[in-house]
Amino acid sequence: MAPTIREESGAQPVPTSAARMRRNLNSANEEHRSQNVTKKAAKRLTESLLETAKNMHALGIFDDSEHTKITMRHAGKKPAATAQPLSPDQIRLVRERAHMSQAVFARHLNVTTGHVSQLERGVKRPTGAALILPNVIRRKGIDAIL
Repeated sequence: MAPTIREESGAQPVPTSAARMRRNLNSANEEHRSQNVTKKAAKRLTESLLETAKNMHALGIFDDSEHTKITMRHAGKKPAATAQPLSPDQIRLVRERAHMSQAVFARHLNVTTGHVSQLERGVKRPTGAALILPNVIRRKGIDAIL
C-alpha cells in the first residue's frame, strides 16, 4: 500500500506527494499505452466503422449528407491527384487568360515575380504550389483560387 500520512484529525489517510506522483505516473503510462494503437488495428477499426456507417445509411438511419460526411473523413484511400507539368508557354498562357501581370500572378502563387518570369522562360520548373495552382487555374479558372 502507498505510504500515507494521517491528518491531524486522524480521519482518513492522505497519500504522500511521492505516492500521488507514482499514481499519476502510472495512470499517464496506461493512457499512453491505450493511445498507442498500431496502424493495422487502426485500419481494421476504420474499416469496421465505415461498414457500420454504410449499413446505417442503407437502413435509413443516416441520410446522404451524414454518410458522406463520415466517409469523406477517410477519403485518404484514393490516390493523390497528380498535377500535369506545364510548359513555360502554358504557364504564360494561364497567367494571360487570367488577365494578370507577373507580379499579381506571383502573389497568388506565393512566389516572387522573378520566379514567375523564370518559369515562363523555362529557366526553372514549377514545383509545389507553383505546379498545382496553375493547373487548378487552367482547369477551373482564376476564381477557383481567389
